[in-house]
Amino acid sequence: MPQLKSQSIVQILLMFLWVGLSLSVISGMFTMLYVSNFEVYEEYIVSIDSFVSISSLLVYYMEIIIFLVWLFQLHKDMKACFSFYPISPWGAMLRMVPVLNIWGLGDTFTTLGRLIERYDTRHGKSIKYSIPFLYITFFGLNYINKWIGRQGEDVSDGSLIWGMAFEIAFAVVIIFMAHHIRIGMISVADANSDKLHRKLDLALVQAVTDFMKSFNDVRRARAWMTDSFARDLYYSSRPNPQNEPTIDEIIQTIGQSKNPSLIHYKIEDYQMIDEETFEVLIYQEFIGKPSEHIIYIAKKHETKWMLDRMVRLHSGIITNVEETEHGSYLIELQSENSHVKIIAGERPDRCKQGDEVKIWAYLDVEQMPMEVQAYILYEAHTRFLG
Repeated sequence: MPQLKSQSIVQILLMFLWVGLSLSVISGMFTMLYVSNFEVYEEYIVSIDSFVSISSLLVYYMEIIIFLVWLFQLHKDMKACFSFYPISPWGAMLRMVPVLNIWGLGDTFTTLGRLIERYDTRHGKSIKYSIPFLYITFFGLNYINKWIGRQGEDVSDGSLIWGMAFEIAFAVVIIFMAHHIRIGMISVADANSDKLHRKLDLALVQAVTDFMKSFNDVRRARAWMTDSFARDLYYSSRPNPQNEPTIDEIIQTIGQSKNPSLIHYKIEDYQMIDEETFEVLIYQEFIGKPSEHIIYIAKKHETKWMLDRMVRLHSGIITNVEETEHGSYLIELQSENSHVKIIAGERPDRCKQGDEVKIWAYLDVEQMPMEVQAYILYEAHTRFLG
């Protein structure tokens, strides 16, 4: 497995978290004794409880320091694996600042969980599902502690019990998340060993980011589009075309049409296929249209990188599979809104009639006229999870 520096740090963090949880449980038992039998607590336990409280406080501060170091290194590792990863190490630190962390906690761990989920479904989903519990326990613990602080010596027994409960619950959530991130990152590193510390061509990075920034202005974006990409963009939103317009007509039509405006995008993954072929997985949000994941394929033309094909995720129930005379497979998918034909170079797994599948595929605009939505050509090397 490729070495990730964050893996050794998270092991240390987990050790401190388990120690902290143990001290919290012991302190919770002392709190219950304090509430139920103060005389016994005062005579036998108070000095031990003071020692446990001081130890717990020291461990807590160590946990904060190690957590921040780990979070910083974790995002350095993510950047080493994925040059396009949207959160930088210092950006992750900024998201932990009080007030900003109301947004930052969710954004940081949702982004991380979503990426891990593509390589390790169970651990990625576990991270994402634990985020609401992180908010409840973290902010709940802060509120209870402030409430107890304001009450001073008049603090109620109920407040002490709630404080202990939230402290233990918060520790459990952090241990749960750190554990699943640690295991998930092993899968990420194994699957992306070829990317680790590999620097992408700056011209490629610039081409993709400039295209996305110009997405809503097709005339500006045209500088980074091949003719085949322009056709994909045109046909993807125009089912049942009866003829094939010229490239100039396509660009003019797209420019004049009122397509939904892109308001947010996030580059989530990428894959170098060879020295001249690049795939990038992008999450896109629009006004007046559902959000989507899409793959863009970039090709290098001499020294310039350009967007060459658009790959969409098609899902539905297989209604028919048949082998063509050319040795490929014709797969028909039926979804709620469309009937799609997919031409696959090889028979994908779970491809039999009645199966519900998801297949990444791009439009084959050479097939005219198109039936219903489009003919789709399956890209066998596209490995992003559907």
